[in-house]
Amino acid sequence: MKDKIALLRQIELYLAGVLFLSATTIMFASAFFRMARVPLAWSLDMTLFLAAWSILLAADCALYRDKLVRVDTLVAFLPLKGQHLVQLLCYLIILCFLVVGVYQGSILTWTTRFRTFQGMPNFSYSWITLAVPVAFSLMTLTVIGKIKNKLIELFAKPTIPDNEHDGTGSLKEVENK
Repeated sequence: MKDKIALLRQIELYLAGVLFLSATTIMFASAFFRMARVPLAWSLDMTLFLAAWSILLAADCALYRDKLVRVDTLVAFLPLKGQHLVQLLCYLIILCFLVVGVYQGSILTWTTRFRTFQGMPNFSYSWITLAVPVAFSLMTLTVIGKIKNKLIELFAKPTIPDNEHDGTGSLKEVENK
């Protein structure tokens, strides 16, 4: 199961990169053709579509790898258990936001199903709005996993590292450094 999840994460990261590269390429090609007085009517719409999917998939990749921006200046002064509790609270708030985002994004996707892009008449706007519920669902799974791991950290019994145990059932004296 972990192998399948790891594969899904790799595909997601690869897809986010390819979509971002595609959006960038189309935008540069559009600028080049516009300079040559041959504008591409569909380029802005396609760039927005690709960028939206790329950004939201990359957000899940960053969330999974703990690479999101955070300010923990005040939290750093708390004891370790307090830091875990604050982080758990933040994950619960994020989870609530994501669940609402999945619901509202699904509604938005359904209501925009007949709307089309101006430059691409046969391409439904729902394809771009679908990025929100799909990516938020992936982020929801990520946050649920992080909450599970944080609860395990909070309530797990502390283990004695091997270097602090003398093999007789009692702890060695550890110098405070």
